[in-house]
Amino acid sequence: MKPHKIKMARTRQMFLLTFFEGEGYAEKEVNGFWLIRSISGNTGEPQVAIYTKENFENYKKFNTSMAKEQSAHIRNISNGKA
Repeated sequence: MKPHKIKMARTRQMFLLTFFEGEGYAEKEVNGFWLIRSISGNTGEPQVAIYTKENFENYKKFNTSMAKEQSAHIRNISNGKA
């Protein structure tokens, strides 16, 4: 990525982070869009993703189903079934 684009991306992230208080994962609706703050697995820095309402709903459904699958897998391992 070109240096000026990197600077623009950082500025955009800094602006988006102003919608949140505290630290760690957070979700916030702003003007019909959903902002999700998370911590980058690569840099350890906070980052913000922007979702439309429909995409946010799909994101939540996907993460809920993944969490259920992981919980079931952990239970199976704990019970010696995996």
